[in-house]
Amino acid sequence: MNTDDKKIIRAHWDRSVASKSESRLRTRPVILLAFLLGCVIGSTDLHADDVVVDEPLVAAAGIIRQTGQHITLYTDDRDRKDLAELVAVFDLAVNQWCDHFEVDRKAAADWKVDAFLMADPTRFKKVGLIPDDLPKFPAGYAIGKNIWLYPQPGNYYTRHLLLHEGTHLFMNRFLGNFGPPWFSEGMAEWLGLHRWDAQTRSLQLGYRVQDRREADYWGRVKIVRRELAQGSGMSLEDVFAIGPTAFQNVRFYGWSWAACEFLTHHPLTAKNFSRLKRHVELPAHLFRRKVLTRLSRQEKLALARDWNLFVHEIDYGYDISRGTLANAEPLETENHGSSNDQKFQIAADRSWQATGIQLSKGDQVTIFGTGQYRVKMTDQPWTCESGGVTLRYYQGNPLGMLMAAVLPPADEAEDINQALIIAQPVGYQQTIMANHDGQLCFRINESPTDLSDNLGGLEVTVQKLK
Repeated sequence: MNTDDKKIIRAHWDRSVASKSESRLRTRPVILLAFLLGCVIGSTDLHADDVVVDEPLVAAAGIIRQTGQHITLYTDDRDRKDLAELVAVFDLAVNQWCDHFEVDRKAAADWKVDAFLMADPTRFKKVGLIPDDLPKFPAGYAIGKNIWLYPQPGNYYTRHLLLHEGTHLFMNRFLGNFGPPWFSEGMAEWLGLHRWDAQTRSLQLGYRVQDRREADYWGRVKIVRRELAQGSGMSLEDVFAIGPTAFQNVRFYGWSWAACEFLTHHPLTAKNFSRLKRHVELPAHLFRRKVLTRLSRQEKLALARDWNLFVHEIDYGYDISRGTLANAEPLETENHGSSNDQKFQIAADRSWQATGIQLSKGDQVTIFGTGQYRVKMTDQPWTCESGGVTLRYYQGNPLGMLMAAVLPPADEAEDINQALIIAQPVGYQQTIMANHDGQLCFRINESPTDLSDNLGGLEVTVQKLK
């Protein structure tokens, strides 16, 4: 099958929608490739022909055109001020798609799509720009070399939707497939996140958004938070098992994006995940193996543990490389102290750090924190001690305060809706009791989104009481 002849039918559900009108597509026996109402179906002959644009008729209907190198954008929203910007963003995205998916830029030099941004779809229907078999959709839809989309609230979210749909078209055209549903939608979300500077006309795809105001109305972080609060969180295995029709519900976009963000940056999966673009033709169960290839059982358990830590503190700018569980640095103890004393260096720029001290339920330890470190490296850095700084609070405790927790054994089955770690404030000194078996861990009290500008660490001494 010639890749050029493959067509996509894909629906993008950016709102929670109970159902969608199904199109009656007359298909020959084909290989399953793309999404139909969230389900991947593809064909060499879907009888949903590429739209032929009658330019004089379209112009007479009040539809204007903005043309770029890779996209021609048609819209009846004549008052929009960002039409040239949308075209410029799409054109700039093509080379970045090429680089990300390891496609020669020369191969995409002549690639073009038509996009229809519709304030009033009936106007487009009357001039033949909406095929009869195109199903109803609430946000965006792509087939062949065409994209249909409705204006979204805010300029950012409209750009995001255009880039999301463009990612699907690009993958189908140049990779020949999309991978399983969670990967296809997750990568379209991941690459759709972007930073655009209109003054310098610079674009960055796959941008780690630092603040929700950078991505108005996108809302995927909110989805994951809400799902966990409602007891509907998803493990990585749950995400891998998302079915093709599930994307009628916007929640699955949130979880698929989160999985792609996590696997892209986690040290155990980053290399494997970067190679998945080469295996998009594989069925879902073999694709999953590629994600986890060469990981030992303990590493898979560590991955599941770090996923739990990630989703329970998920936020804009979450730094996964700093949010994964690390090992605390052991320090030598002086002989004149208690024989039960153990001392560690706790880095201020990492999240939870494991000491190797195993506690049983009911064990008590007294903890001492000493030293100074810096948080919030601004023009006037904040010098912090174990008690934290009360200029700002995180999760109810002073920023930078020494925190302790008991991490359950990795091989215990955990409910993703239950946080693995329940932090306890320590400050300068505190005696805590283990509520369950596990390993003693420490960190300073700060979100993993804000650790990169910290410097130094503190010394923690642990006395295990009989």
